Amino acid sequence: MSHGNASLTFINNPNQSQFFSTQLSFLIRPSDALIERSLENQQVDQTPEYTIDGTAKYLWQSIITMPKDIKPNVQQHIVNALFEHLANSGQLHQLFTVRNLSWRDKLTQYFNEDPKANHSIESVCEHFGLSKSTLIRRLKEENTQFREVLAQLRMGYALSLLQNKPYSQIELAHLCGYKSELRFAQRFQHQFGLTLKQYQKTFEYH
Repeated sequence: MSHGNASLTFINNPNQSQFFSTQLSFLIRPSDALIERSLENQQVDQTPEYTIDGTAKYLWQSIITMPKDIKPNVQQHIVNALFEHLANSGQLHQLFTVRNLSWRDKLTQYFNEDPKANHSIESVCEHFGLSKSTLIRRLKEENTQFREVLAQLRMGYALSLLQNKPYSQIELAHLCGYKSELRFAQRFQHQFGLTLKQYQKTFEYH
């Protein structure tokens, strides 16, 4: 289990075996009281490793198999049930902290509402009521840049789309907001160490 604000690097070593992965972006966060309860329930020698138990597996499956026509308030209750369980086991605080969101997180949430939109730094500054120099400075303090946050969000979105069907490269580039198929392909390989075609060969669509 990794903290939601952590910066991770994944090294891909392609082989002949197949794998299946599921990526979820939680658009809501647990209350501070729930996170504080998780802190109270953590074990003294607790490590970031988390072995999923039967209850967590059931709740996780309920979320990823949730029909699209379920009302948002019902969806929120199901997600909150998972948060409650993780708080009871002292794990929730490893995903969320009791603090204000970083600017990286704020931008990620904003971009996630419409990954393919033409997000410019000027339009984002207007949305948040900041000057361009202020946003650049705040992101620099967090060791990141505007384009990097946007690109990483779009790459994550590309992986989530690929869970459903094998899009062509040009289709995926368009859905992720790239006007240039070549730029999308270069970014995908830089991010994951694989071309799109190589990635799609590693798992089977049903």
